[in-house]
Amino acid sequence: MDSIAAAAEAFRHPQDGFHTVELKPNGQASLVVLDAEGFERATAEILEQYGIPEASRPATRLPPRIAPD
Repeated sequence: MDSIAAAAEAFRHPQDGFHTVELKPNGQASLVVLDAEGFERATAEILEQYGIPEASRPATRLPPRIAPD
């Protein structure tokens, strides 16, 4: 995955009921396996508990950088 958008899309499509994420920090691979149903349930609980309107939002463009005077 090369972006947050790609990760969000991947989490919409669990394989055999699980989300599997391979992390390779410093060249050492680690595998994270999440129960898809539990992941969705926990996400919904966190959103409700903290009053967050949605789990993610579409990317927005950053305002242009303004050079100092």
